[in-house]
Amino acid sequence: MRVRTSAVDKVRGISPVVILMVFCSASVSPIGQETNRAAGKDIQVTVTVERQGPNAPAVLYPADVFVYQNNQRRPVVRWVPATGDNAGLDLAILIDDSLDHDIGSQFPDIKDFIRSLPESARVAIAYGMYGNANMAQDFTADHEKAIAALRLPQGQLNQTSSIFMALTDLIKHWPADGNRRTVLLLSDGIDLYWGVTEALPPNNPSLEQAIRAAQRQGVSVFAIYAETAGTVRRNAFLVSAGQSCLSVLALATGGEAYIQGLQTPIDFRSIFRKLKGRLGEQYLLTFKATQGSKDSYDRLRLSTEQPGIELIGPSRVFVPAAGAAR
Repeated sequence: MRVRTSAVDKVRGISPVVILMVFCSASVSPIGQETNRAAGKDIQVTVTVERQGPNAPAVLYPADVFVYQNNQRRPVVRWVPATGDNAGLDLAILIDDSLDHDIGSQFPDIKDFIRSLPESARVAIAYGMYGNANMAQDFTADHEKAIAALRLPQGQLNQTSSIFMALTDLIKHWPADGNRRTVLLLSDGIDLYWGVTEALPPNNPSLEQAIRAAQRQGVSVFAIYAETAGTVRRNAFLVSAGQSCLSVLALATGGEAYIQGLQTPIDFRSIFRKLKGRLGEQYLLTFKATQGSKDSYDRLRLSTEQPGIELIGPSRVFVPAAGAAR
C-alpha cells in the first residue's frame, strides 16, 4: 500500500530563474481542484473514508490520497466530498423475493431508515426473482412513495432463480444521472442456479458477473444477510456459501456486508446507523488511468499516510480501451 513510483529528470542548461518560477507556481491543491492533466482516461469512483482514533484528520486533501492501478501510482485529478452539489445519491433497495416472511418484522426499521435519508437521496424498491429485478418503485425523491412500495417477499425458493443475476439486471437499467450509486441488498446470498458446488464464491459465474457490472457502473453494494424460506436455511454449507458470496460482493464493490450469525438480524437499527455513517463519509475520486488496447478490469488500491484513516473503494475499476467511449 506504500509503494510509490517516481521519475528523475536530468535537467541541463536551464536557467535557475526558470526553475525557481516553476517551483514557486506550485501550491497545495484544495479539495476538489484538478491536480494533474497527464495522458489517460479519467475514471471516477466513490470512496468511503473510515476514521479510527483521535489522531485521524477531519479533512483529506488530494495530495493525501494515493491511487494505484495494477500496482502503478496514478495521478489524482479530483477529490471532493459527497456534500453540497455533490451529495446526490441513488439508493436501490433490492429484496430477495425468496426471503422468509419474518423479514416483515424488520420493515419498521427499513421505513425509518428511508425516512432518515437526506433530500438529496433518491430511493428505489425492487424485488429479485428468476434473475430479474422487478421494480416496485423507480428512483424517487419522495421517500414516503418508496416506503409505500414495500411488501412482503413471496417466500418461495426456486433453484432456477439467482439473486446475483437480479442484481446485474438492476444495474443494467440504472439511470445515468451522475449521482452516487448504492444498492442495499437483503438476501441470504444462496445461488443454486449453476449447482451446489457453484454456490461458492470462486465458482459462481453469476456472482462474478454482478461484481463486474457493479464495478463498471460505479455501484457500491451493501448487503444484509437474511434467512430464506424453506429448509435450505438449515443447510450449513449453503448458508456459509451464501454469506461468503455476500461478503465477496460487498468487498469487491466498496460496500460492506452485515452478517450476524446464521439468522436474520433481530435489530436493523444498528446496521442502518453504520450504513448512514459510511454514506456520510464518502468522497468522489477521479484519477487518470492508463489504457490498453482492450477493455479491462484493473486492480485498484487506495492508501494514505494520514494516521487513523482507511480508504475504502472497489477492488477493481473498468477501464475502456484507448480511443473507446466508456
